[in-house]
Amino acid sequence: DSFLYLILTVNDTTRKDSFRTICKNQFVVFNGVSLNNSGVYRDTFVNAAGCDSFLMLHLVVNDTTRKDSFRTICKNQFVLFNGVSLNTSGVYRDTFVNSKGCDSFLYLILTVNDTTRKDSFRTICKNQFVVFNGVSLNNSGVYRDTFVNSKGCDSFLYLILTVNDTTRKDSFRTICKNQFVVFNGISMNTSGVFRDTFVNSKGCDSFLYLILTVNDTTRKDSFRTICKNQFVVFNGVSLNNSGVYRDTLVNAAGCDSFIYLHLTVITPYTVSRDTNICYSYTHRGILYNSNSTILDTIKSIQGCDSVYKMINLSIFKPTKGQNDSIVACEKAMYQGSIFYRDTSFSANISKTIFPFCDSIIKLTKIKIHALPIVKIYALPDTFIKYGEKITLRASGGQSYLWNYNSSNQNIIESIITDKTYFEVKATDNNLCENIAGQWIYINPEVEIIEVFSPNADGRNDNFAPNFKGITVLSFKIYNRWGQIIYQTANQNPSWDGRFKGEIQPQGTYVYMLEYIAKGQKFSKTGAITLIH
Repeated sequence: DSFLYLILTVNDTTRKDSFRTICKNQFVVFNGVSLNNSGVYRDTFVNAAGCDSFLMLHLVVNDTTRKDSFRTICKNQFVLFNGVSLNTSGVYRDTFVNSKGCDSFLYLILTVNDTTRKDSFRTICKNQFVVFNGVSLNNSGVYRDTFVNSKGCDSFLYLILTVNDTTRKDSFRTICKNQFVVFNGISMNTSGVFRDTFVNSKGCDSFLYLILTVNDTTRKDSFRTICKNQFVVFNGVSLNNSGVYRDTLVNAAGCDSFIYLHLTVITPYTVSRDTNICYSYTHRGILYNSNSTILDTIKSIQGCDSVYKMINLSIFKPTKGQNDSIVACEKAMYQGSIFYRDTSFSANISKTIFPFCDSIIKLTKIKIHALPIVKIYALPDTFIKYGEKITLRASGGQSYLWNYNSSNQNIIESIITDKTYFEVKATDNNLCENIAGQWIYINPEVEIIEVFSPNADGRNDNFAPNFKGITVLSFKIYNRWGQIIYQTANQNPSWDGRFKGEIQPQGTYVYMLEYIAKGQKFSKTGAITLIH
């Protein structure tokens, strides 16, 4: 045998592990490559034994952090960031260290909105005012009011106010009481200060003042009374007619001094009187026993002649033995007794035809007429609709008088109340009267509009139910918590959607109506909706 022996030596490879931790914004160069991601990386060399030597890099890359802050400010505001006051739109960064030792970036994204300004130029007069920012202004100057614009920043409103002066001129006048001064188109006759207004070169009021002094005239009144056949001489004239006469002089103030004569001329006058008497009448020794007219002349209290006139002297002469009868309707009363049917008599009674002039009358009979039977017929019915016309016809008489001031047998009326009473008085051929009455009712109507909108647009702004033929006792509206927010006994209620002056929220509300119709009490409840 021939043996071949292989003596084999196996040399070991070598390995070295390297651990590194960096941040996201850092790099590690390994095996000629810049690394920035976590992982295990290997590089191979030859060791002293000629075998592979492995270098293992265990790389951990920690992340950085970032926070964005968005701010919006106005042009006249500032933001303090990283120790700096900022007032310009842009992106600003500040750097910190996070819990892993890496950079933590804070970014400020700043938006700066501009303010706005509006200038208003006004020119007024000294006696005028401008209301600005709630203040009445009357002095020249620049005034500022601040609002908020659409971007939430200050909007400055500047009022540049110019106040122009007014002017004045005074005029002094003196006149008499019976004179006039025309000023500003008006005739003046009273002491005082009067003003007229013009426009000066600056467009403002120019006041013209009239200081008017009115000196009084003087007056003396003289009263005279004479008779028609007498005369009075005044101011060179003979007067004989009643009236007021004037003479004019001049007083110490240079104004008229008036002398007034109030002249009364007494003319004969007539006093009339009617005289009625029985049998005869004697006046100034003359006997009158028939109707006459008497004239007489006397002196008045002023000593002037007057005529006393007695007109229509009526002489009444009682009679005896004439026949008479009593005619009555339904019943008659005679000497304390009541008669309900025809009765014959033979008795003398005294019948007064004028005070103290009794005549003896022979009563022969009492005639009793039955009262007419009066009826009212209503067409189409005694219950009708609101506003419907109804015809009422009366019967049982020859003439009629309704409580609606009509003398027709038939009347036509429109009914607008829940019940209406008609009455007619009928008179027959015997002049006997009787009455009849009839109630006319309206069928009740309760109309409720269930939705309304109190938004002041002129359409359906109020909740106003429509009632016809009923009498409202109470009308109440409740909110969702059972609180009464409106109540009335008005026959035409109307709710404007307010309670204690405040408009109520949109939603559902409950109403309760109590009313009387056809003589009975009813109640009605329902829901309404308020919308804005």
